Amino acid sequence: HEIPAKAVRGRGIANGGEKWLHVHQHTSPQDCIDTLHALNFLVFAAVAAPTAVSAPGKLWDNADLGSTERCLQKETTVKPLEQIDFSQRVALVFGNERLGVSSELMELCDGTF
Repeated sequence: HEIPAKAVRGRGIANGGEKWLHVHQHTSPQDCIDTLHALNFLVFAAVAAPTAVSAPGKLWDNADLGSTERCLQKETTVKPLEQIDFSQRVALVFGNERLGVSSELMELCDGTF
């Protein structure tokens, strides 16, 4: 069940970036993934490299790794982006810079990159 597009402007989109995006908002991560799967999309979540740089010269510590740490804890194989088959419908999920993709959404994705 999508939230009407005019109800909420895309949060977290760079100022003016919504002009080039079709934003669909859903009531839950499950609803989002169900909708994408119904449209025959495979869904892959982005995870940051364990050595990702946050602020100038600072490395994220394990508490800040968010989705990467969760991915490593459940021993999920992270597929290089170049190995994803884009000849089929694919949706890529990106989280925020600090915490990444939520654990709830990560669990629902078909894979990670």
